[in-house]
Amino acid sequence: MTLLVSVKTKDGIVVASDSRITRVRRMEKRELLRKTTKIEETFLSDSGNKLFLTKGGVAIAIAGNLRSKKISLFNELTRFSDENDEKDTVKVAKSVLELLKRTVRYGTVGIVAGYSDKDGKDGCICLLDVEKNDVSIADGKDCFATYLGEAMPITLMSELARLGNGSHMGEGFQFSLFTLQDAVDFCCFAIRTTEQHLRFTYGYNTVGGNVDIVLITPSGSRWLRRSEPTLDDDLLALDNITVDNGEVSST
Repeated sequence: MTLLVSVKTKDGIVVASDSRITRVRRMEKRELLRKTTKIEETFLSDSGNKLFLTKGGVAIAIAGNLRSKKISLFNELTRFSDENDEKDTVKVAKSVLELLKRTVRYGTVGIVAGYSDKDGKDGCICLLDVEKNDVSIADGKDCFATYLGEAMPITLMSELARLGNGSHMGEGFQFSLFTLQDAVDFCCFAIRTTEQHLRFTYGYNTVGGNVDIVLITPSGSRWLRRSEPTLDDDLLALDNITVDNGEVSST
């Protein structure tokens, strides 16, 4: 799974995603009249791109079941993003839903966010669900945050912020006072806190890796951080090298 976070402020929208990929195996066992189900999580990679930015300046973040035996979802969403100059956020979200329906059948959700002439200065955040065949608009013109995927830890923290603690009255996270930098920091906080929560509670972690971030404002959209393939010096150290009398030679 993944954690997707979007924060809407008065100045713009920030969308972020982790980059961890895991495999989930559901194993069922029948014993007489009782059936038990065991779910096994296997770590695969910390280099999964789940956040995309279209030519038209709309951010697309995807979580859940991203496995397809026929095609690469990364390539399909990259191609879609590079070619799509549509600025209407709802239209982009519906197009993404149709694309995903051709490759995955269940367990996939997403956030699509952007500004358009119709949106004015308020922007728009859409939530999509492949299994439900649904695109909905995150309601309200006020400032808020949305979470999809492994959202339980940050959702519980949001509730605690509203309830308060002891003599401190709760007011919730103050999104209406957030600057864009606050929104960026909050997205990182939500993802990293979720990562550590899963580590210490369940012993495995389906959230992790780099945090990719897109900033969207009425004047335009841009990447703040985008993971790219790189060379790993530690792995390069495993190249076939022999050392003889202080001289290094390749073998």
